[in-house]
Amino acid sequence: MLVKFDKMQGLGNDFVMVDAEQFHSSSSFSSKPENPENRFASLAIITEEEVIRLCDRHYGIGCDQLVVYKLENDAVYANFFNPDGSEAEICGNAARCLGLLTKDRAGSKKFDLKTLKKTYPIQTDDEICVGMGKPSFLPEDVGFSRRIYSDLKTVLEETEVELDSLTEEDVSDYLEQSLLGVFDFCNIRGLGLPSDLGVEFAVCVSIGNPHLVLFCKKTPRIEDAEHWGRKIQNRDVFENGINVSFACVKSENEIDLRVYERGVGPTLACGSGACAAAAAAYNRKLVKSSDILTTQKGGTLKISIDKDGNVFQTGSAAYVFTGEIKI
Repeated sequence: MLVKFDKMQGLGNDFVMVDAEQFHSSSSFSSKPENPENRFASLAIITEEEVIRLCDRHYGIGCDQLVVYKLENDAVYANFFNPDGSEAEICGNAARCLGLLTKDRAGSKKFDLKTLKKTYPIQTDDEICVGMGKPSFLPEDVGFSRRIYSDLKTVLEETEVELDSLTEEDVSDYLEQSLLGVFDFCNIRGLGLPSDLGVEFAVCVSIGNPHLVLFCKKTPRIEDAEHWGRKIQNRDVFENGINVSFACVKSENEIDLRVYERGVGPTLACGSGACAAAAAAYNRKLVKSSDILTTQKGGTLKISIDKDGNVFQTGSAAYVFTGEIKI
């Protein structure tokens, strides 16, 4: 069948946007779910092989992510697929693209983006603002393996803590509060990171998807971020892999960033990575302002954090071209 699509981009992070409605009448794809409330089952209508081919820049359309969406009343429902065929929880730059697309298709300036796990409010004016919600620094929300608890002795072997008396909550508190807890447990030191990379400590944070933010003395070269990001992102301490960011705080409200995206690789910009880095820096008091500019190769994204700890990202989105492809 012929599939219609829009190619869009946000800060050079590019997406193939596909309306799920065109699939529902085709026998090639799954039908709507039996449970009408489970709208997302009706969106996951494309195979892993098809995702990989459509994302391929030589044999398909080419993109950093494939987005299958459905407009419904005052909301847009979406699934996000990586070039390796895996599914992501959310994509910050794609959310802004969905904001522009929904504004143009439905005439709405304010609506909700609903994903498998979370709802994100979107407002479209001259720029597009997406509410990413409150970040979580809890290990279980970042997707730490249950092996954390069975391997606790390895993490704390040089402390004076009575290991037998520790609960899972104690472990969570340790990993959440200790800057070195995450760093040591992931055995990042054991990877042999070069000293000139300047990594000082690590923070794990979920902004709807999992991120490991490595704070560096200086902005690393793109090739170094790619090399070490690839080595770190699939470590088995993370049950579902993790996005790896290298962040350098430049001033009280500026962060330079390089991101290796899980299931994608290096991209010109990562929206959720920018939110994660800003949230981590603000939480650790590395920046003074709650309005933070995060700069990546593709451009600058504005991140703001309100008094309740909610994170908002504001930036642009644009169409590249539209077309049809046979799958």
